[in-house]
Amino acid sequence: MSELNNLSNEELLAELKRRQLDQQDQERQKREDYEATRDQIAMSLVVEAEQLSEKLVAFKQKSYTRMMTFRDMADKYGELRGNSKGGFSIRSSDGTVKVSLER
Repeated sequence: MSELNNLSNEELLAELKRRQLDQQDQERQKREDYEATRDQIAMSLVVEAEQLSEKLVAFKQKSYTRMMTFRDMADKYGELRGNSKGGFSIRSSDGTVKVSLER
């Protein structure tokens, strides 16, 4: 505190200005860090979501193809209802798993 008493008014104003600029620089840096983190999180989540979406599309197509192949087999064995609107379900032998194709 005694050091401040030894400074002239101009020196005090210059010190105040320097401190204000330092504070502004710190706030700007915090804001830039915040925005960089926000952008990185958003981009990484979107990339991951796009990858999952592509996998789901591929899984849906594979599932549909396999179910339609099985539908043809089941139709030959007469296991499809005659009044079916195109959808059907299959269950595992032990009854614990069920897969449905709805149209």
